[in-house]
Amino acid sequence: GRIADLARLLTLRGWVMCERGDLRASETDLREAFDLGLALFPGPPAAHLAVTLALSGRVDEAQAVLTDAALEQPALPENMLFNVVLYARGVVRAAAGRRDEAIDDLLELGSRHGRWELSRPVPPWRSAAAELLAAAGETTDAGRLAREELELAQRWGTARARGIALRTLAFLEAGSDAIDLLESSVAELERSQGRLELARSLVELGAALRRSRRRVDARDPLRRGMDLAHAGGASPLAERARIELAATGARPRRLALTGLDALTPSERRVAELVATGMTNRETAQALFVTLPTVETHLRHVFQKLDLSSRTELAEALEDPRSPA
Repeated sequence: GRIADLARLLTLRGWVMCERGDLRASETDLREAFDLGLALFPGPPAAHLAVTLALSGRVDEAQAVLTDAALEQPALPENMLFNVVLYARGVVRAAAGRRDEAIDDLLELGSRHGRWELSRPVPPWRSAAAELLAAAGETTDAGRLAREELELAQRWGTARARGIALRTLAFLEAGSDAIDLLESSVAELERSQGRLELARSLVELGAALRRSRRRVDARDPLRRGMDLAHAGGASPLAERARIELAATGARPRRLALTGLDALTPSERRVAELVATGMTNRETAQALFVTLPTVETHLRHVFQKLDLSSRTELAEALEDPRSPA
């Protein structure tokens, strides 16, 4: 019955799952945390949920979550919790193509860290800002931030931080220099639990190899990146890898995580109860979860089993060959 504590713990677990690259599990926890904490303090769960949705390719939903939680206001309070929100908003705005606003958010976070004398590479606001600045042609500022990030990451000492920083620096290089940095990024991230960051570095490496006309060499990192991104639910990254792979002359398989084996244990439990005729609300009560959690699980079930109605669910659960 300790709703506030439950919301905080779900937020933390959802954040961890996002960092590890399991966006589906992340969304489940964060939606429940957001629902539970809506009347308390929706900032952190909403921020992390918005990032998860943006990485999943559902940018409109991500922006709606920020709006619903009143996080689109021009000035956010200056404290650690809202600094997390500021970073998340920058990531979502970047995904939505709102580049200037995203840069403003990320640089404001940097200013706050400076006022608080915080020098660290997490969250990686420098890398996020550097990519956006480079795309806008501001290569001098982008390079400065990227080099700062790498220096801080080396001191911070985690493979994830170093891998992200090396990948960002690669965006400012070309040819063999960029490839060397991306190979180092992949090597670092192989030693971390950040599967989605690894996927991104693999896709960037494959794309750089393809641009250098090393098409055969590009295929393995692109396939690995595509598989990791797809397994984690990062649809835009997986689709980009598929397109890059096709450009090498390979024939990438259709991206579809379907069938009963694709269901998580939580999704299977929800599907089995709904298949008996239970409503979403009855299912939520039976499993001691919130209604939005059931709705999220059920949406994933319908996607993975390629269903269009609840009446098809029982048959799909009985026959492991259908549909797929």
